[in-house]
Amino acid sequence: IYDSICEILGGRAPNHFTYELFLDEKGEKISKSKGNGLTIDEWLTYADPESLAYFMYGKPKTAKRLYFDVIPKNVDEYHQQLRAYPGQDAGQRLANPVWHIHRGQPPASDMVVSFAMLLNLASAANAHDKDVLWGFIRRYAPGTGPETHPYLDRLVGHALAYFRDFVRPAKSYREPSAEERAALEDLAATLGEHLGSTDPEALQAAVYEVGRRHFPDLSGKAKSPDGRPGVSQAWFTTIYNVLFGEARGPRFGSFVALYGVEETRALILEQATAIWLNASPEVLAERVRRRDTRPLLRGKDPLKVLRELSAVRNPIYALAPIHVSSKRGPHEATVNAILKAIGR
Repeated sequence: IYDSICEILGGRAPNHFTYELFLDEKGEKISKSKGNGLTIDEWLTYADPESLAYFMYGKPKTAKRLYFDVIPKNVDEYHQQLRAYPGQDAGQRLANPVWHIHRGQPPASDMVVSFAMLLNLASAANAHDKDVLWGFIRRYAPGTGPETHPYLDRLVGHALAYFRDFVRPAKSYREPSAEERAALEDLAATLGEHLGSTDPEALQAAVYEVGRRHFPDLSGKAKSPDGRPGVSQAWFTTIYNVLFGEARGPRFGSFVALYGVEETRALILEQATAIWLNASPEVLAERVRRRDTRPLLRGKDPLKVLRELSAVRNPIYALAPIHVSSKRGPHEATVNAILKAIGR
């Protein structure tokens, strides 16, 4: 009917355009009554308007999933397109979403680090304010700051808000297995050979070397440029699960370059190092004798029970890479022995 009206009036028929509805993360229709939607104001709390325009521009005839996890991806893809634009020819520029978003005059991106990297940095540093993140960014990219990189400064604020509301509550750390712990400690030691480095490629190469030693890809599908076996994805899953409490993350070598080699080594040792405080059954029996709060010992001979438990448990405890003898004496002596064992 629209075409007919336009023709009767002597005008041109409109171009018809069908726009699909949005879906949530489960692929279900977004409904106000269900509360499974994402409003414009909510998006703009955690990212910039340009990233929202980029999301809206792509695949308009396809039902798109609109939920909070898509925000970081669209922020980084938008800036990837901005960085690509100067090197493109006229045809490529017309196909680039940023040409349309900015009416043919897209700005230069001042993002020296990705939004995903900012989120991981906020997570590792447990940051609550911009100054903490800017401290790492300035060391990685000297000469940057809120005054020289205002767009990046806004995204630093958005990253802190996103981390506070979505990343931190969803974190789920797990203990590494003995094999994983050995690999992570090897990584900490290997990174020690790169102290002060901010070269993401060299640091990523070190990550791969450690992974190749402990988690080689034996399927033959992944190989290094020199023909050696590649690295199993299980290695990177271990890093993100144990260190960040997340299933995925950015390129780890780039994270190390931004966060700092020494800081990353401390993060690895803090999360991955297990210490066996090895006390004899006799010492343990003395310590528990003053309190009747141990259900396994109540009404029994503590020394006999502790000897039985030690026989069963000690072989498992002995898998820990660091053993510290806990003897009779003040607690400070044991604490000092632990600090000495881990080189602090």
